[in-house]
Amino acid sequence: MREAATLAPHEPVIQLAEAELLLESGRYSEAVRIYEKLHEATEEIAGVRLSSRLAEAYSAGAAYEEAIPFYEALLDKEANPEELFGLGLAYYQTARYSEAVTRLEQLLEMDPDYFSAYMLAGQSYAQQNEDAKALELFTKGIERDEFDKELQLAAGKSALKLQIPQQAEEHLKEALVLDPEYIDALVTLASVYENQEKDEALIDLLTFSEVDQLEIPLLHAFLAYAYERTEDYEKAYEMYFKAYDGMNEDAAFLDQYARFLLEEGKRDEALSIIQQLVRIAPHEEEWTAYIAQSEEEG
Repeated sequence: MREAATLAPHEPVIQLAEAELLLESGRYSEAVRIYEKLHEATEEIAGVRLSSRLAEAYSAGAAYEEAIPFYEALLDKEANPEELFGLGLAYYQTARYSEAVTRLEQLLEMDPDYFSAYMLAGQSYAQQNEDAKALELFTKGIERDEFDKELQLAAGKSALKLQIPQQAEEHLKEALVLDPEYIDALVTLASVYENQEKDEALIDLLTFSEVDQLEIPLLHAFLAYAYERTEDYEKAYEMYFKAYDGMNEDAAFLDQYARFLLEEGKRDEALSIIQQLVRIAPHEEEWTAYIAQSEEEG
């Protein structure tokens, strides 16, 4: 390519080939410079629309504002699924969510099997706090492709925001069936069970997922709470201990841990946790008083 460019540096076809190579290799700004220069003289070379390449190159380099005019110009002439999606993505990335929805729904009318458009349209609605419409788009996408774990997760989270926990649970479970190691879905479903104090379901979920190997302190904390509520205090103690290093800046966790230790008669350990709690939440009067009393008792 370098040799050809040296021999015929002003030949448009050779310049185009160089730009194509740069685009494919991820050197987007260099490709843009060549495409822009060629575009000044013509719209198309060897069947390649330069506006399309400029839109693609700008988007690939995350220059979405610069990509938008090229996508719009292309779509004014002819609607094309790839370019509709590209424009929808560019609108989304520049926080023009209502315009993103318009273009993505236009795309889905043209091609209902353009699966990634369901996710992006739903996310655009969610950014506008239109959670019911977001859930509708995610659900439509799942009807077309029930094996998309990301759509299942997105639908689950939207259902939670709409306070439909049963539907949320169904989607999150399905996401984990598709990928048992899908951490985002696992944490979200565990949070659902914790909020509802569905202890047996929570323990089953996290035991099956081998949470010890995941090293996620929040999940250790959830297990500690569940074991404590089900009066399996030995396992609760083990999980509180495992959760501590990652949760020692979380006042709510420290409060619950301290109360558990006091109930178990582990006063020295409890005092250490309470001192940490007071360091990060100095206005916790109950615990500052407890520390003062402990010091008086010697």
